[in-house]
Amino acid sequence: MRKVKEVLRLRFELGFGQRQIARSCGMGLSTVHEYLERAAAAGVGWPLPEGLGEEELEGKLFGNQPVPGRAVQSRPQPEWKAIHERLQQNGGVRIGRGRNPRLCGPWHVHNSLTNLGDCAQ
Repeated sequence: MRKVKEVLRLRFELGFGQRQIARSCGMGLSTVHEYLERAAAAGVGWPLPEGLGEEELEGKLFGNQPVPGRAVQSRPQPEWKAIHERLQQNGGVRIGRGRNPRLCGPWHVHNSLTNLGDCAQ
């Protein structure tokens, strides 16, 4: 849910700047700027008219557009079979230099075989 009411309250009632509002609401500065611009274009000020709910306010500012959801990015999966086979050779991969090289097992595998030297400590 958008925090339009809170942005307007912080701006007009408390006199916060846009950066303060962004930090306070946990949103980006560009989002705060957009909300304030939309409110000015729609003629919405503070205090809000009595009985104006969250949905009506969003309808005035955004034209009843649905709130965009976060896009789920699917990451390509590594070639697990090849990784397993490579780790089975020589009992794992020895990493590190000096006196205490660490053994990296399949539970430390990263995105590709080239990252096997980056295993956890």
